[in-house]
Amino acid sequence: MRYYKIQIIALACFLHYGIAYTQGQSKKPQSFKASIQLSAKVYSDSIVLRWAPDAPGAWTTANQFGYAIERTEVPATGTFDPAAYKRLNSSPVKPWPLDKWASIAGEKAENSMAAVAAQALYGKSFSSTGTSLVQMADEYSNRWSFALLAADMNQPTATALGLRFADKNIKNGNVYIYRVLCLADTSLFNIETGYTVANTADVIQIPVPLISKATEMENAIKLEWDRTFHEKAFSAYWIERSGDLGKTYNRLTKVPFLNPQNDMREKSSVFLYTDSLKENYKPFIYRIIGITSFGEVSKPSQAVTAMGRDKTPPAAPEKVKAESTGGSVIKLSWEKKSEEKDLKGFIIGRSSSSSDGFQPLFENPLPPSARSWTDPNADVTTTNYYVVAAVDTAGNGNVSMISYGMIVDSIPPAPPVNLKGSIDSLGIVRISWNFGREPDLAGYMVYFSNDSAHIFSSTTPQPLRDTTYTDTITLKTLSKRIYFKIKSVDVTYNYSPFSALLELRKPDKLPPTSPVISSYKVMEDGIRIDWISSQSEDVTEHILFRRINKENWTEYRKFPKAEVSTLTDKDVKPGSDYSYKLISVDESGNKSKPSVEMTLKFTGSLTAQSVSNIFVSITSNKNGILVNWNYPVEGNYRFVVYRAVNGGNFLTVETTEQRNTSFTDKNVKTGFSYEYQVRAFFKDGKKSALGKVAQIIYNQ
Repeated sequence: MRYYKIQIIALACFLHYGIAYTQGQSKKPQSFKASIQLSAKVYSDSIVLRWAPDAPGAWTTANQFGYAIERTEVPATGTFDPAAYKRLNSSPVKPWPLDKWASIAGEKAENSMAAVAAQALYGKSFSSTGTSLVQMADEYSNRWSFALLAADMNQPTATALGLRFADKNIKNGNVYIYRVLCLADTSLFNIETGYTVANTADVIQIPVPLISKATEMENAIKLEWDRTFHEKAFSAYWIERSGDLGKTYNRLTKVPFLNPQNDMREKSSVFLYTDSLKENYKPFIYRIIGITSFGEVSKPSQAVTAMGRDKTPPAAPEKVKAESTGGSVIKLSWEKKSEEKDLKGFIIGRSSSSSDGFQPLFENPLPPSARSWTDPNADVTTTNYYVVAAVDTAGNGNVSMISYGMIVDSIPPAPPVNLKGSIDSLGIVRISWNFGREPDLAGYMVYFSNDSAHIFSSTTPQPLRDTTYTDTITLKTLSKRIYFKIKSVDVTYNYSPFSALLELRKPDKLPPTSPVISSYKVMEDGIRIDWISSQSEDVTEHILFRRINKENWTEYRKFPKAEVSTLTDKDVKPGSDYSYKLISVDESGNKSKPSVEMTLKFTGSLTAQSVSNIFVSITSNKNGILVNWNYPVEGNYRFVVYRAVNGGNFLTVETTEQRNTSFTDKNVKTGFSYEYQVRAFFKDGKKSALGKVAQIIYNQ
């Protein structure tokens, strides 16, 4: 039961009712609203009920009219009947009369909680001596709070206050619903009935509390235990201490320890108790015992051992100076006005940051008499901050103000490496590089130029503390590329040399210029095309398209820009029309407009198969020379016979039709040498090559 939490509540309506009722005035009391908070605990032989009104006025009213306790069973099967409640008390449950309290709250009784409860019920004055409305409201609130607290701490006290009832008429396995009603007139006093359910199978053992932490302080020990876990089970605690290694324990408080939550804005997660000690370094053993809202006490917690310790540090060193004596050497000096009896010595700490990261430069402290020390290994690549700490024999330390040891740094950092970058179609530039290893690195300066041979300009007004850089550039420029270099900068503004050059190509949306077909020639074995390449600098290739007899255009050949500017198309057939056009493609994939088309007719080769099978002989009647040949070639053609006499020039001697493959030469002379050749002439203009020469000497 946690209704005793001490609070100041100005309940004027309760106070008004209390005054009006006790003075017997006839004026009708003003109605107010409150409720009865009820809980139950199951034991092996009974169910104990504990309840309390949640407001001072309700408590005062219920004390005068009393409570009714009713119970009903929850059947294993069937429907619960709300009208089946049976009253368990024959007369109203009320606080005991004053004369009966002597048995538990008298001078010889050891129950201090009963005395507190009796005083809250019947004492003339409790906590306030004033007569103002607020002061009287405070007293009603305090009486109510302390009475409920006393009921939580002690079973007899709860019974005497009329806030406890034990139901021993129970059956194992049953589930009961209890309700507690205030017997005051409900038309005058709106006090809601309290309800709870108890299952006889739920016999819950009291948990054992646990001390989670014991903090050793100077002349004090602070104990902590978890609030969330413990406040569900306990209302208060006995805190015990042993100074003889656990042989005997003494309670540290005369009344149970509460540790209420005073700051309601932010609830503490732990209970805290601080034990003051007369001396340090004497060990004590602590344990706690929980008290439930039913007045039960738990078993003691596991004991923890702790002792007070010296936590007072010596005075901090003053006027610390750090002076560079050349190279990496820095001399430190300081003052110490007072030298404590337990002063052990001094520790020097160094860091590259003025805010944190100080590390001791040696393990054993300098002697208490030391007032200077030399650091031979100051870091010349970064800043050096120093502190001097005075430490005592208990390990307490006090740190001086920070002193800066300045070293002149003329060594630049290394240039950045592994530059990478890209430019997207919107002109957004993204560059990255590796982070340098220098501890005094302050950042990076980014430079750019539109020509690698020109001066580079800075794009960052101050060192960039990152390994990435993003910028936006215009793409509507004549320059196709942009160049970047980066420098590293340290904390003393030493600049590294430039990094390696990073060349980025700007996205190109403009097509290149078109190539031009400059000449053409229809030859015996094909069609030759010559062209002038595109004059755009970023052209990577030319593509030749071909169309046959006005059919669809097809991609015929690809040519690198600088390698080829002519083509002889031998994949042609006589009598067909062939059209040609070219385009150029740049590095970004942009394509030019097509060149002017060129259409040509291929007539075929002018040279046909030679007439090779020629035979000559003297005629049978010895009057001439017979020339025969064989020419198995299809087509429309005629033959021309050529003759040479005695090694002279060949001259035409006969023309025959296609079907005539022989010729008789009668214009011959005895003893002369004759040579013959035959050529075929086609109607489409072709002619065969001169074939084999047939030779004969004419003799009659």
